[in-house]
Amino acid sequence: MAPQLILAALALVCLGVASQPDCSDLVKPLTDYSSSLGKWIFYAGTSNTEESLAKLKTFTSSWIRSKRVSDGRPEVMEFADKVNGKCVYVDANITTVDDRIFIAFNYQNQTHVHNGQHLETCPDCLLWTDTTKTPGSVDTKNLYIFTRTGNLTLPHLELVKQQAACLNFTLGFHRGSADLCPEQKEESAEKEDE
Repeated sequence: MAPQLILAALALVCLGVASQPDCSDLVKPLTDYSSSLGKWIFYAGTSNTEESLAKLKTFTSSWIRSKRVSDGRPEVMEFADKVNGKCVYVDANITTVDDRIFIAFNYQNQTHVHNGQHLETCPDCLLWTDTTKTPGSVDTKNLYIFTRTGNLTLPHLELVKQQAACLNFTLGFHRGSADLCPEQKEESAEKEDE
């Protein structure tokens, strides 16, 4: 009887291991850039440093939109962040090299450069991971999940959490809200140019 129990336990363990996706399957670069076009709403994000995560927590909400494409790749992105209750609109330049995407923009009189990539993830989701370089600051690694609607189902959230673990993000997520900045820039809104 004991050997049968041991075999049954081993079978259950193997079944559990087999059902867990391998990290190499979870962090594949997105190859179809056309699926990243259009408007996306920030759902949640995290960073590899407490300081960067604290800055992210000043963002109530965010949306992004790729504006133009060449050969199916985005060239310019516009986005609106609600930071400390105030809408900030930014236009960013995008350059792609193989599966790497470089996004550069000015914000608060500093040039920010994000070197990152979109990863395959849940349907109607856009997962972005990058290293951010800002003058006078330590380089940080970040992970952001965007959705078309601003919502995410529990199974898809679990997938994103597994992807975050594979990428060694351990600080937890900051969740955005549905209180988005309007599409049209208001007179009182802050505009940051490229």
